Amino acid sequence: MIQYLITVVDSAVIIFLLGYINFIMPSLTPRSVQFGVRIPPGRIADHSLLSIRRRFRVQVAVTSGLVLASSLLASIISGSAGLSTFFILVEILTMWFVYLNARKHLRHVKITEKWTEGYIQKTPAVITPERPATVRILLYFVMPLSVIISTAAIAMREYPYLHAILPVKFSGSDPVVFAHKTIQLVLTPVYSQLIFLSIYTILVFALCRVKVVPEYPDLNRSLAVQRHYRLGVIFAMSVLLTMVEVDIMLSGMAQWEIVPGIFTEFSEIPSVVGLVLVVAIVSRMRHRFSVQLNVESAGSRRIMNRDDDSFWKAGMIYYNRDDPSIIVPKRFGIGYTVNYGNPFIKVAIFILMASLVWLVVRSMVG
Repeated sequence: MIQYLITVVDSAVIIFLLGYINFIMPSLTPRSVQFGVRIPPGRIADHSLLSIRRRFRVQVAVTSGLVLASSLLASIISGSAGLSTFFILVEILTMWFVYLNARKHLRHVKITEKWTEGYIQKTPAVITPERPATVRILLYFVMPLSVIISTAAIAMREYPYLHAILPVKFSGSDPVVFAHKTIQLVLTPVYSQLIFLSIYTILVFALCRVKVVPEYPDLNRSLAVQRHYRLGVIFAMSVLLTMVEVDIMLSGMAQWEIVPGIFTEFSEIPSVVGLVLVVAIVSRMRHRFSVQLNVESAGSRRIMNRDDDSFWKAGMIYYNRDDPSIIVPKRFGIGYTVNYGNPFIKVAIFILMASLVWLVVRSMVG
């Protein structure tokens, strides 16, 4: 019964968070880019755009509420939480459809009302701004490193006193899968934490080297905003990483039988809290710098930024062979995305896909 309630609540929380994040996403995205469509400066307050934003939020609220209610009703009627994953998938697909519908309407309005008339669409020159303070960035590593060190210290302290057979999988508070105690098994949570830390390190390195497009007529102000924004994104990722590391530590402590197995069912709570904090941090930064204006669309030049909309597939996937940038700001959402038209990214994707295929084949063979 407890396991059933926990699974139902987990599913409901995930569906609610997905709906909430999509509901506020237009506010987290620059006003000059909505639903993956570039908005000329003179159209940012256009009635058609505001109407599409309102309709999008109403649709998100209604559809998310229906999915949530259906999920809870199905769980009550069936007496099982087996359909929770199905309804989470339905929520994701529904939100994707609502987003594409809003993008379709906005692109139609942009074309029919000739918003880009008089503008030249081309890829602008990009610059590499001054890198953020190294000491400040290193401080962002303190939180996740502290969790990793604590996890390793607990594991090594408890290792001599652990049972010869340890639980590795739980159903509620009851262990269902066991394995022989080895140092590799006990340190598995630490290895997982180090992998996430490595991914974070790569992302931080990439963000520090990312080239940007000036967004203010004053170049120094534009660079300062970009620097502060990147630092904020790095800090937000550090908070999320720390919470994920806490998740892993709780799961490890359940495996080591330091805390009850039921803690594995609540281990995702820190990650959810971390996600909420990330949204709050980046949202605050977006509002702080909400008056940004693309310098290349200002004045008499009237050149739009990176802006043939055809470069952005579904408004999210950037593919431009003529743009030398590897990482560019997202058009919808927060943070950055990669230029899939860059040869370096193509090679990285090939290596990643080859690695996944190799792992699948290896698991099937032996």
